Amino acid sequence: MKARIFWAVFCGLNLLVGTIYALPHGIRFFELKAAGERYIPLTGESHFDTMNVQGARYREILDGRLISGEVDTVEHADAPSIWPLLSAAVFAPFLWGTKSVLATLVITDFVFPMFIFSAFFLLLNRLTRAPLAALLAAYIFMLFPELAVLFPPGSVSELKTLVLQFLPFLPETPVVHLLYLRREAFIPGAPFFILTLYGLHRVLTTREKKWTILAGVFFGSLFYFYLYYWIFIGITLGTLIVVSALRRDGRTSALLSVGLVALAVSVPFWVSHQRLANLPQYGELAGRAGIEIGRAVRLHLWPTYLLYAGMAALALWLGDKLKRQSESILVAAVLAAEIISYNIQVITGFNIQSDHWSGRVFVSAQSFVVAALAWYAVRYALERYPAWAVRARMAGLAVLVAGASSLSLHVVRHHFRVESASAAIYTVPSELMAAYDWLNLNTPVDSVVLSPALETNIDLAVYTHNKLFLARAQNTIAGEEEILDRMHAAYALGAVSPEYLNALLGTERGIMYFFSVSYESRALDRYLRPDRYPGLALPAAVRSRVIQDYSQYALPAVMPYRVEYIFIGPREKEMGFSRPRLAGYPKIYDEGGVEIYFFSD
Repeated sequence: MKARIFWAVFCGLNLLVGTIYALPHGIRFFELKAAGERYIPLTGESHFDTMNVQGARYREILDGRLISGEVDTVEHADAPSIWPLLSAAVFAPFLWGTKSVLATLVITDFVFPMFIFSAFFLLLNRLTRAPLAALLAAYIFMLFPELAVLFPPGSVSELKTLVLQFLPFLPETPVVHLLYLRREAFIPGAPFFILTLYGLHRVLTTREKKWTILAGVFFGSLFYFYLYYWIFIGITLGTLIVVSALRRDGRTSALLSVGLVALAVSVPFWVSHQRLANLPQYGELAGRAGIEIGRAVRLHLWPTYLLYAGMAALALWLGDKLKRQSESILVAAVLAAEIISYNIQVITGFNIQSDHWSGRVFVSAQSFVVAALAWYAVRYALERYPAWAVRARMAGLAVLVAGASSLSLHVVRHHFRVESASAAIYTVPSELMAAYDWLNLNTPVDSVVLSPALETNIDLAVYTHNKLFLARAQNTIAGEEEILDRMHAAYALGAVSPEYLNALLGTERGIMYFFSVSYESRALDRYLRPDRYPGLALPAAVRSRVIQDYSQYALPAVMPYRVEYIFIGPREKEMGFSRPRLAGYPKIYDEGGVEIYFFSD
């Protein structure tokens, strides 16, 4: 009977997690419906990164390509992927079932937080052998993802943030966002990362070979979801192997086997990556990823290293006292991996967007660490003072229940206050959506649309089955020369002025579209201390060269790349796109200020 009640509570909390995470969709939907607007869950203004990168990859699956490399151009359709192979493909059942990118986004915002919660529960329950405490802790970590990263607080501001999350009725209390909604890192990567930690825990605490295989499979799968997770687990596993060999505890061969299984699982990744590395423009592609160059240790993070070292020492000491050495070594290895991750450039000569470590990977890893330390401390105290056991357990559960309840109220209250106010950015002008719908109904899949407007191209890649003429640096395999050649042709076709282009290249959106972060500083602390560097800007010489080349560009008689349709809407007209050169081509759509021409050389 107790088991049935527990699993009923588990299912109830799991559904509550999914509901709270998906609640913003419902609030925005009804807010926009009352205003007579259509709710669009994914727009360039609301979630730019998801719209610009992941959304287009979801559309590729909907259009029939489960694993795709190039999402923008037809000329590079067979190119290797520059993004993790399965981070979009895992959504295929949802995309094929709903036949909609937007519906899939809503459903997976509900389902995947439930998967993450379940994975957390498995890990914390294995750690504590106290199901109810593990369940409540997992729930709290889901509603307050940064709790573990903020503990212990390093400043008054962090202390304020930490405490106020549990006081739901104070006016205008800042709320930490539900980070587990972030695409790729957390949806879908987080469940696999947490399950890898769970698998390593089982390898260290049991002798069953199946866990060696499963841990290796989960570890190997991280290649295909989020590279930072794979690097982090690789460091953790390497640390465990070294420590195991030094201790001669009999786990070394099992840990090595985990690595071998992961290597076997990762073979397709290495094949794809080798194809990518063989491209002549590979150096350019790597530069667009945000590389930091150097081999120096990040000494400015010494307080963080000291904290992690102290936490690791505490874990090992408590683990020894509680006779849970193998388990505590995993906790210490995770903390060591956090220090090493910040400094892998010492070995490799580079790091990649270092803010991803603390802002994504450590969120889940530190949740495991803090839960372990808290549990060890409680167990140690109860062993020292057994007379307090019953009262302490009751008090601990009361604190967890109170924390979970107050967090729930706080997050839901925050949703209603904030999402209602921001609903306006979750819609697209009806005349544009009508034109996109027309393209889906009246043009072949993968036919190419030319628009000089950056926002229109980002829309087209998600809302239609068409390919783009104006390729995006973050999504295409094309080199910089080709990207700029496409831009010159598209802008010259409509006689867009050099002055407009010059102004566009002075904006972050223009630079990101055509260059990504290729010309950003590659200093080691660029992403961890961004305030020390100027905002994203093109070097004056590069900007001048691009404008000069465009000013001298002569549109060829035959377009240099495939194009079937020209899209001219309000954005394109604001750019000053001139249509006299389209006079000889049939206008096949003219509604709501949007014109579409059929283009043939």
